Amino acid sequence: FGGTPTRGQPQVAPNMDPNLVWSPEFDPRGAIFNKSVQVELSSRTADAEIRYTLDGSEPDESSTRYNGPFDLSDTTVVKARAYKAGMKPSTVESMKFTRTEAPLPANPSPDADPGQPPFEVFQKPNLNWQPPPKPEKADE
Repeated sequence: FGGTPTRGQPQVAPNMDPNLVWSPEFDPRGAIFNKSVQVELSSRTADAEIRYTLDGSEPDESSTRYNGPFDLSDTTVVKARAYKAGMKPSTVESMKFTRTEAPLPANPSPDADPGQPPFEVFQKPNLNWQPPPKPEKADE
């Protein structure tokens, strides 16, 4: 199975620093493509400036500024980091986009309406829930 169990060991907590810029998000989140793929970057921090690299280096404030979607036509690892004045820069995120000459599988349902899933991913809590009554003890 691999890995080392960590039961009973202290775990690193997620960084919940409100002064840390949200990490960039990729759309698509990596891809295998034949000719080219269009990549969009975003950050949930309002007005954050995203800087990125295409050569495998870590992005810094002098790296290419993201101004809108860009196309890739070769296998590339995109690395991105978000900045905002008065805040700590985000972590560096990376995503691999792989070009292949092999035929890609056809979409099995190209005309399907994605619609809305017929279920809640996280069910809404029942705010009126009450524990069941305790059973009465039978006379012996």
